[in-house]
Amino acid sequence: MTEDKKIAVFFDAENISSKYFAKISAKINSYGDILVQRAYADWSMDNSNGWENVVRENPVQAIQQFHSRKNEDSKKNETANKAQDVDKAIIMDGVEISIKNPEINTICLVASDKGYSDFVLKLRSLGKYVLGIGEKKSGENSRYVKTFNEFIYIEDLLEVEENILTQIDKKNDEGLKDFALEKFISQCFEQTTKNGDETVLLSRLGDTILRQKSDFNYRDFDSVSLVQLLEKISKSSDEYSYEIKKYEKPGLETATRKLKSSEVKPEENSYVDRLEENLLKEKEIKGEIFKCIGNFGFVRDETDGEYYYYRGDAPKVIQEKLRKNAKVVCKVTKEPDSKGVSTKDRNGRVEILALDESCRE
Repeated sequence: MTEDKKIAVFFDAENISSKYFAKISAKINSYGDILVQRAYADWSMDNSNGWENVVRENPVQAIQQFHSRKNEDSKKNETANKAQDVDKAIIMDGVEISIKNPEINTICLVASDKGYSDFVLKLRSLGKYVLGIGEKKSGENSRYVKTFNEFIYIEDLLEVEENILTQIDKKNDEGLKDFALEKFISQCFEQTTKNGDETVLLSRLGDTILRQKSDFNYRDFDSVSLVQLLEKISKSSDEYSYEIKKYEKPGLETATRKLKSSEVKPEENSYVDRLEENLLKEKEIKGEIFKCIGNFGFVRDETDGEYYYYRGDAPKVIQEKLRKNAKVVCKVTKEPDSKGVSTKDRNGRVEILALDESCRE
């Protein structure tokens, strides 16, 4: 079992967009504990404004680096000086922190600027594992990318929803609360280092959950442990189940995620059951969004059936248009049950496929 890394993270906030922060942070957290996290920019410049909320809402220290005003008669030279000012600040702090903090064994540089190559080589000579994260404009297979122990392209990172749980009212919409929990745990599972294709150490999954939401409390979801929580989700979820495997030696317990659709062999179902399952997989409905709660919402179809949806499941090009009164085309993943005792049982679930173009004026 690989030991978790102790990480210092340096963001070049002048050439990395703040819109990528959530998925970058989630990926770095999957490696271990972040002990230092800094973002560098001349914060008086307009191109860094998007980082203000990131610094305000996350454990990121903003480092001010004023740009030099040399060569103002040359726009090209001025741009070069601006880039070098931030680069130099990151390089000096990175080397200093590496030397003074031997417990930090990993340096993560988030930048798309190729000027950091010698800095990365210096960190490696100091015995640090150097992780690079940047856009593909960094140059695939370039010398810059090759200097890192590992380099990850932002375009290849999984999307992450930061506020899946906090936007649900725990006193209302009980079914939606459970739906959000399933999405959150699935997201954490995706970000956890795998032992196999769909198997993780239970302890690592627990660490990922706390790294994504440090105040997560199992009791808020009627559970006392991660095992009990996964068992609860396995019973209620229409998508995944989690199989827990225990060993005599503590700390080695694993959780394997399985698609529920693949758990029952076709020959164990009747012909009618299999036919109904196939029809449900292919069933599409048209409906109207009548309620939105953060990135979740409700769709009502022509027969007044009501369904939950998660905006993150919809195509990116329409996600921002999924507002109240929007007409949509959906794939049904769970039929509503009019005889259900609670809203959780009565409501179905859908994935939104597209806007209903036939309703456009």
